[in-house]
Amino acid sequence: MWGDGRSEREGLLAYLRAADVVVVWRLDALADTVTELAEIARVLQQRKIELVSHSEQLDSTLPGGSQLWGAIAAIAALQRESTGAPGFGPRSIDGAGRRGGRPPLLGAEAHAAIRALHDGGGHTIDEIAALHGVSRPTVYRSLKRTASHNQL
Repeated sequence: MWGDGRSEREGLLAYLRAADVVVVWRLDALADTVTELAEIARVLQQRKIELVSHSEQLDSTLPGGSQLWGAIAAIAALQRESTGAPGFGPRSIDGAGRRGGRPPLLGAEAHAAIRALHDGGGHTIDEIAALHGVSRPTVYRSLKRTASHNQL
């Protein structure tokens, strides 16, 4: 989505009329959380607006498509019960206080040790990297990270 997704979503919902069909590439383009998706699906169903999602291959316009609404509500309920987390994707990770991506290779102690070895002058970058089992760029990033601590 471009800009503020919430205001665009509200504009879309205000524009839709009965018998319209909302087509999305993925369901998470329509809502930030599973709970929001369930609420939007409830509103669409009440207003007799159909929903199609290409990635998930869900289509409420097909025979048996009315089951989609119940499935979305059931998924939202399962999500809340099993994890206590309302969302999916990176936005829910951020909201839960977790960070995505790989865990860091080095902890605070390793950063301090790399800084000490470098400042001691007795080791080359290659030697420091070999001692810690990391690459040269990782050593340079560690030195950059700890540079501000030494300048205080």
